[in-house]
Amino acid sequence: MKRVLLAVVVFTAGLPASFAHHSITAMYAEESRITLEGEVTQFEFRNPHPVIHLEVVGKDGIKSEWLLEWSSKTRLDSKGYAANVVKPGDHLIVTGGPARDDSKGLFVGRLQRPADGFEYVSTRFPTAR
Repeated sequence: MKRVLLAVVVFTAGLPASFAHHSITAMYAEESRITLEGEVTQFEFRNPHPVIHLEVVGKDGIKSEWLLEWSSKTRLDSKGYAANVVKPGDHLIVTGGPARDDSKGLFVGRLQRPADGFEYVSTRFPTAR
């Protein structure tokens, strides 16, 4: 009986995290790549995916805020990236899959910071296309 109770407790403890996570493919159209260029206004280095707030100036001169979802925090941690890998004010060029719901969202496939040559390319994002 104690084993069954322990199993139930362990299983239910993980439920909130599993419901909070989502399918990248369901949310983002990785097959429809777009490229954005703009300035970071905020960076949230959090689980399950860090988020970059990017201010983009359109061809019409109108500014818009995009939310860029990056690879998992665990994966970025394992590559040595920390909370200061991207900072407000950084100028970025980012290519990835746009949000399927037509919101101003993007899943990061490739991220470049021209000022210092920093580049990140996701393993989900083959460069040859």
